[in-house]
Amino acid sequence: MVGDDPTPVVETLYGPLCLPANPRDLIRRVLESEGEWAYLEASLLKPLLDRDSVAFDLGAFLGTFSLALAGFGVGRVVSVEPNPVSASLLKRNMKRNCTVPYEVVQAAVGLRPGRAVVTRSLEENLGGTAYSAKDGEDLGEPVEQVTVADLRRAHGSYDLLKLDVEGGEFDALRSDAVWIRDNKPLVWAECNETAGVAKILEFMNWAGLSPVYVAFPVFRKNSFRSSPEKPFPQAYEAALAGGRPGLYEKLAANGLGEDIMVKRIGNFADLRQAMWHTPRWSRAAWQNLSPAELTALLGRSLRGESFETFLLEGKTSKS
Repeated sequence: MVGDDPTPVVETLYGPLCLPANPRDLIRRVLESEGEWAYLEASLLKPLLDRDSVAFDLGAFLGTFSLALAGFGVGRVVSVEPNPVSASLLKRNMKRNCTVPYEVVQAAVGLRPGRAVVTRSLEENLGGTAYSAKDGEDLGEPVEQVTVADLRRAHGSYDLLKLDVEGGEFDALRSDAVWIRDNKPLVWAECNETAGVAKILEFMNWAGLSPVYVAFPVFRKNSFRSSPEKPFPQAYEAALAGGRPGLYEKLAANGLGEDIMVKRIGNFADLRQAMWHTPRWSRAAWQNLSPAELTALLGRSLRGESFETFLLEGKTSKS
């Protein structure tokens, strides 16, 4: 909060950021405890971009990804966010902290231009608000919907297309499909555990992009403000990347001192296997265990054993 402005502000790796009003908001809590959000995600892309690169950040939310790229010295950033509340915070954060030329666009991104409505709203995760041109629950006023091709015509071509649009990634890709196929920019799409990821993979193979699965910890070992009290333990995010040949080698070489998973993906079976092996949420008690200890717990879980009854006389060890 600054002066009479009630908007909460926190000092972060990116500079002072305006935050959502709800103190229980997921990303606000992480920014307050760690001073950054999924910084590894942008760091993985740093060697793939240069000072002439133009990045489209679709689903920019508060601007953490856009600002990280700006800090790396990319040429220009176009940050797109549909939610009016988030877009207002995004504009303030970019104006205060962005060090490269940028544009902020308040719009949803979909297959066709028009209007979009809220189809999912999460009280404690403003960044998880989803929009669609299909009929929704009327959880707010409709917003403008544009295509990626519209954005390209208005703001120039892009070298990186980052997609975090809450399930709308496939439609966003299709909205500029021929240009993507012919020019092969780097595509970085959020990869959540939904059946829709198969369509993203199908698109990348159709467009001649070399698909690579990347999973990375939300929390870096040496974050900007490494709080011992994590909002949640050992969380991972994941992306399906597509680009020119050699993408796998470039991503695999950038370990960043973290436990990052990089897998070549040829078909949907490869993707299912990689996602199945990705840790998503775990218990706080597991956080400092060695691989051997985790393997022991996994084996006992498979056998249905319970610590509550382990070695206690007169009780069974089965849960």
